[in-house]
Amino acid sequence: GRLIFVDRFRGGRGHRPNRRKWVPMNWCDEWGSLSCNTARRRNASLTGRGNLRITAIRQRWRDGHGNSGSWTSARLETQHKFSFRFGTLAARIKVPAGRGLWPSFWTTSATKSGWPATGEIDVMELLGHDPRTSYCSLHGASPAGLHLARTETYRHRRSLSRRFHVYAARWRPHRVTFYVDGRRCGAIGTLSIQ
Repeated sequence: GRLIFVDRFRGGRGHRPNRRKWVPMNWCDEWGSLSCNTARRRNASLTGRGNLRITAIRQRWRDGHGNSGSWTSARLETQHKFSFRFGTLAARIKVPAGRGLWPSFWTTSATKSGWPATGEIDVMELLGHDPRTSYCSLHGASPAGLHLARTETYRHRRSLSRRFHVYAARWRPHRVTFYVDGRRCGAIGTLSIQ
């Protein structure tokens, strides 16, 4: 297949991620999380060595909508700058370990309207208190519009936070297959993802 999107995070230490590719969120999560996403360099910046560093900081924060949290972090999206249907998503990620951390790499509809029917592919999610286990999931909808979700679990011999790993998902018309470092860790039917 042909490569249609890549970011090697080139740029000087402390620089922001490429704004032609990424949109930083600037709001507090409303799903019971204690974190707020900011567009600040303190929470998301380049390392100067070809990596993007996302940093969680314990601090009180209030967003422009009046929501608040006790941590700041970052969430970057491509939104309308890039979208695709079918193909392989992959990222080389070194996850953090620690209670309360929840690193993830996922995709959903650029329009964000009509969820869960528009679907969501969670290529990797990890709970910081158990850094040996990662999860890959699909969210979609039944014909009646009810939320459907399936999750596969990948257990590693050692903490996934010790080094970088490549997390990938191959999205085909009726199935998504998940990989960690090229090893298949599960496959899930597409659950009516549109």
